[in-house]
Amino acid sequence: MPARAPAPEESRRIDIIARLKSRLEVGHRAELQLIECILGNLHFATTAPIAELAKRAQVSEPTVVRFSRRMGC
Repeated sequence: MPARAPAPEESRRIDIIARLKSRLEVGHRAELQLIECILGNLHFATTAPIAELAKRAQVSEPTVVRFSRRMGC
């Protein structure tokens, strides 16, 4: 039986957690703080406003936005 082709949305999925963890080795201080905050509470990071995420990670709001764009979010 041939394997089914992935649905279009499946082929575009990004393993964001793996990408975040890989950035732990190369990121700048603010980026590392943000990544650690995100990985420490995924639910908060995915539901909180940018301002709250920045505050909790102790980084600026523009840092959150720039990082999100670099990650493809």
